[in-house]
Amino acid sequence: MILLEKEIESALRAAIRTSLNTYGAQTPALQTAIINCYWLADEDNGPAPDAESLRVGIMASPSSSAGYIPSFGFEPIRNVSVDVFCISQPDSDGDRSICAALYEAVRVVFETPGSFTLATGITFGGMLITNGGAAEIDNVGQITSFTVEMKVSL
Repeated sequence: MILLEKEIESALRAAIRTSLNTYGAQTPALQTAIINCYWLADEDNGPAPDAESLRVGIMASPSSSAGYIPSFGFEPIRNVSVDVFCISQPDSDGDRSICAALYEAVRVVFETPGSFTLATGITFGGMLITNGGAAEIDNVGQITSFTVEMKVSL
C-alpha cells in the first residue's frame, strides 16, 4: 500500500519550497524558512535562530475512502485533510510584512492549479480550503493556519 499522506506532504513541500524561493526575491527572509512535515524527515535549510526563523508546517491526516469500505468492489476516491501552518517571529517582524509574505507564498500553492505534482499512481481530483485561523502567542510566534480538504484517486 502506498503511504498516501507521505506522498502528498512530499509534493506539497516541494511546491512550497519553490514558491518560497520565488517570493524570496522580494522578501529574502522567506528563503531561510524551514518546512516541517509530519510524515517526512525535517527539512534542513541551514541554521535559523529561533528568534528569526520562519516555519511552515504540513500535516496530512490519515486518508479515508468516500464512505464505508465494502467487502467487495473497488473505491478509488480518497479524502485527505491537510493542515498547513505558517509561523513567523514577532520580534523580527513588527509590522507583520514577513508573516504576510510567508502566508501568501504558501497559500498561492493551493490557489494555483498544477502547482504541485503527485507521485505516479495518484490522481489529483480537487481541493477546498477551510478552517482558517490566526494567532499571536506572546513572544513565541505569529501563526496563520488553514486546512485543505483534498480528493485524490489511487
